[in-house]
Amino acid sequence: MLSAEKTPTLCGTLLAFDGLIKSLQNFQSKNKSAFNIIQPGVEKLESYQAATADISAYTVATCEFYVFISNSIG
Repeated sequence: MLSAEKTPTLCGTLLAFDGLIKSLQNFQSKNKSAFNIIQPGVEKLESYQAATADISAYTVATCEFYVFISNSIG
């Protein structure tokens, strides 16, 4: 049985993009010599994130993920 508790899901992955982008940008700011190496990856993640913003199915999946998590915690 696949469940969001044990198996990565699309909605969880999409939410993780923002955290990964911020982590990479933070690393870039502390390691200026790595900026040119990391920037293409940041730009690719941002392009994926922008592409999903226009698709309502991803928005619905993300909202359902928040409901699932808040029900699991509370």
